Amino acid sequence: MAVETFYRSTRDKDSEVMDRKSADAHDQMLELAEKIAESLGRNFPDMNEKHCEDLGIFMAKNRGAFTAAFKGNLAALSEINAAAPAE
Repeated sequence: MAVETFYRSTRDKDSEVMDRKSADAHDQMLELAEKIAESLGRNFPDMNEKHCEDLGIFMAKNRGAFTAAFKGNLAALSEINAAAPAE
């Protein structure tokens, strides 16, 4: 019988990965998304909770592109736009 080790994020019980580093990275992304959503909810009270969560996850997943854009590399946002589904 083979034994297989997998890791699960503490914040996302449905997510299973084969290495601890990926699980930790996923946990950190979800923590960042939670903090972004919390900040959006406090600063934009008319925005509903679902939109805050969705936007927080989107920004956390695309953290690198947003970081580059905030540092002046606006072209980094084109990567996000290119990956977006067509309207």
